[in-house]
Amino acid sequence: MINIRIKQFISLAHIILSLLFSFLFLAGESYAKEVLSFGDQNKLQILSDKAYRKTTENSYEAQGNVIIKLGANSIYGEKASLSFATNESKILGNVRYVGPAFTLYGTELSYNLKTQTLQAMNAKLVDENFVILGKSIRRDNTGNFIAKDAEYTTCRDCPESWSIQGSDVKVVPNEYIYLKHTFVKVKGVVVLYIPYLVLPIKKDRESGLLFPKFGFDLDKGFYFQQPYFQVINKSSDLTLSPTSYGRRAIGGEFEYRKVINSESNFDFFGMEASDKIWRAEKTTSELEGSRNLRQFYDTNVYYKPNHKFSIFGDVAFLSDLDIQADYDIYLNERLIDNEHGLNFGTELNLDSFSITGYGSFKNNSFFNNAKGFDHSYVQNIGTVEIAHTPYAILENLGFLNRLSFSESIVFSKFKQNHRKSETTQLNLSRIDYTPKLSLDVTLFNFLNFESSLQFDGQYYYLDDKNLAQTARKYGKHFKNSLWLELEKSYGQAYVEKVEVQQVSTEMKDSSLITNVPQLDKQKREKSILHSSYKHLLKFELAHSYYKKQKYSGNTSLIESFEDESQGTRFDERDIIRGSDSVLFDSSTRTDLPESNTIEFSFFNSLLRKTPRSNYSPFESFKYNYNNFDVTKVFYFNISQGLLVGPNYEDFDDRLARLATSFGINIGKFNLSGSEYYFHQNQKHITSIGVDHTVDYFKYRLSYSYDSFSEQRRYLESNFTLSLSDMIELRTGHYYDFELQRVYESYVGALYSPDNNCWKFDLEYRQKDKILDNVKTQDRIISFNFLLNYSSKGFNSLLGLRI
Repeated sequence: MINIRIKQFISLAHIILSLLFSFLFLAGESYAKEVLSFGDQNKLQILSDKAYRKTTENSYEAQGNVIIKLGANSIYGEKASLSFATNESKILGNVRYVGPAFTLYGTELSYNLKTQTLQAMNAKLVDENFVILGKSIRRDNTGNFIAKDAEYTTCRDCPESWSIQGSDVKVVPNEYIYLKHTFVKVKGVVVLYIPYLVLPIKKDRESGLLFPKFGFDLDKGFYFQQPYFQVINKSSDLTLSPTSYGRRAIGGEFEYRKVINSESNFDFFGMEASDKIWRAEKTTSELEGSRNLRQFYDTNVYYKPNHKFSIFGDVAFLSDLDIQADYDIYLNERLIDNEHGLNFGTELNLDSFSITGYGSFKNNSFFNNAKGFDHSYVQNIGTVEIAHTPYAILENLGFLNRLSFSESIVFSKFKQNHRKSETTQLNLSRIDYTPKLSLDVTLFNFLNFESSLQFDGQYYYLDDKNLAQTARKYGKHFKNSLWLELEKSYGQAYVEKVEVQQVSTEMKDSSLITNVPQLDKQKREKSILHSSYKHLLKFELAHSYYKKQKYSGNTSLIESFEDESQGTRFDERDIIRGSDSVLFDSSTRTDLPESNTIEFSFFNSLLRKTPRSNYSPFESFKYNYNNFDVTKVFYFNISQGLLVGPNYEDFDDRLARLATSFGINIGKFNLSGSEYYFHQNQKHITSIGVDHTVDYFKYRLSYSYDSFSEQRRYLESNFTLSLSDMIELRTGHYYDFELQRVYESYVGALYSPDNNCWKFDLEYRQKDKILDNVKTQDRIISFNFLLNYSSKGFNSLLGLRI
């Protein structure tokens, strides 16, 4: 009996110990996977190894691998405490806040569950486009970030490359970053101090300060410009830019822009400078005792309400003509023409005809009086052209493809602002009438024949009543062309899809919060582009007959057009056509004379057709040229003219210019050239160029020869050597064979870190310069530091010219 009771006691003890052991084991497991969830749909979850809830203090503490899930956001840390009374939480130890828009790192993080404000100590804020490091970074209830003693950079993986340090930094997400007492640092070295700086970090237009522009020139001094951008509405904006133009002047620039519709716009630019160097007729650069106001305005408008009608106009005003030379490095993109003033025009395109009008009123920038106006400059007051589309008389009739008629009439008015007696013939009106009859025929399905007959007449009416007021010249131009074209294609251009080797994965860690996609089940493909080739051969025989234009009336005017050196032509329509005397006219010497000439031409080319990477052959409205790139791999063309008129006895005298051209494009090697040879005087116009990239070395050479010019032979050479992905060296020389010396050369280096954050460019350049008819040599050392401070690319931070 006693033994039975002992056995029952032992069995009961065993059961109790087993239950106790199981309870302790389960309790241990619960500590390792503590989970707290509350709020609507459990939007707040706290996971940790251990957790304690203090009911008296209405708080909660979690320790070990803490993860706080806040909807789409997560906070990671080693230890966390949460007060339900104040909604305040504090996370310690390698803290990381991960959200859809940014990631925040720190040693300590405070977060309010109700207001969603947070503050991190010893923090790092990582955005898609920038990084901020600071002693503390705080997000207020407006969603903005405020950082103390922080640094801003666009280098996400290498913030030590360059940065902008500020004592107080404010970030308005998707808009701007405001920095106070800023230092620009490169590799930790301070290179520039700026009291206040605003940088845009959004793609949409927004009012505010833009990145300033700096520069230094040993002669011109320190240049500084601080642009301010103002958004007026969705279609217009304004930029105001106070500027210091070195030692010369202080002033500013402004530009107003307005988009009228998808194809129409208006732009108004202005520059005003209080100049302390310039004075009319002054040639030295000494400072003046007083300042002079100098102005430049440029207005452009283009209006196209529909596909049929458009109108344009631009006006450029200079307070003095010397602005073009004095402010060239500041306004070089706008002051590129030698004439400034008014340009205007309009165009109307209807179904059967078109009307075009244009005109101008300008001042000559080379006029010797900087404050004056060149009244002798010939103005094109207005030109109106009326033309109709070719009218088909016959179409698709046997061998006849098309017989059509077209015509054009142009009214032009040329006038000097103040007419002078010695140039009175430069003031007149001109009517230009050119009707044309065209024939297009295909013979035996492989021979093509085109013929045209055009009447070409100009009528002039002079303003001076003391002279013969009218003059006219007219003639007929007859052209015929017969050609044979052969082609053969090789291969087919298409995209081949090839399945690549599958990737297998092993899942060993079962404690992951979310599932990892099974990459080994995903099908992956790569595209292989296949090209096709086409070989083209064309043989052409052309004939041009243009009997020399007849003229009457004021013959002295017409005869003055024969010699281009007299400067009496208004444009190419004033050339006496059909005359061999223009054989060596600089404007037409590379063309064959029209008088009575036969041209033999041979064209040989090889084309490569390759699909584009976005190849979509079945997409609606996506045509061949959208899907393929066509490259001319090789070409060789030759053309020889033969003068047929009775005025030539020897065959050599009948030979007009010989023209040849060639080109080769294989991979990264490009070679091209052209040659014009003139049999009558054994002169040449030659050009040849080569462009080749071999691994890290690239060179470009070009040679030009013109035996009609006094300075006839030039060689341009450019070499680039990439020592690495970050360092690039370059040099170039421009050599004049006649002077037997280099008239311009440069050496430079570009440092581009592989982080794509900033660039540094250094260059030394020397070139000939003519000053007061004396040749001197300009030597320039330039430094340029560029920052990629936003997603919009690089901008120059500091430029120096010595």
